[in-house]
Amino acid sequence: MNWGYKIAIFYTTFAIFIIALVVISFNQKYDLVTEDYYDKELKFQDQIDKQNLVNTNSKQVLWKHENNSLNLTFPATENVSGEIILFRPSDAAMDFNVSAMPDSLGNQQIDLKTASKGKYLLQIDWKENDKSYFQENVIIL
Repeated sequence: MNWGYKIAIFYTTFAIFIIALVVISFNQKYDLVTEDYYDKELKFQDQIDKQNLVNTNSKQVLWKHENNSLNLTFPATENVSGEIILFRPSDAAMDFNVSAMPDSLGNQQIDLKTASKGKYLLQIDWKENDKSYFQENVIIL
């Protein structure tokens, strides 16, 4: 076999390799953190202010993961409303939201039987009277 055939085989295998990489890259799944990331980025300073308000006023929501439930204890018991998000960084389909509705003692229990095991970000965005708070913690289920 002369050198002309060897060059032709090399270029053909290289082209097949590049085409295979393109096909594989088009079949990859990429999850965005959020679909409206630009709007959230513009409001990010508000979230930082909410986090600072949690720290300065000692308004931390206490949480405990037991068996298949997540127990939250809010620092206030009246006029609390908001949203609790369990955000899964590796797969957006596994995220879920719950409304923050603590009982008269400030406790709320979230059932985690349907949640798969792994790393989540527990994001609690709540409002008490006229002040807004935000807290984020890493939780491993």
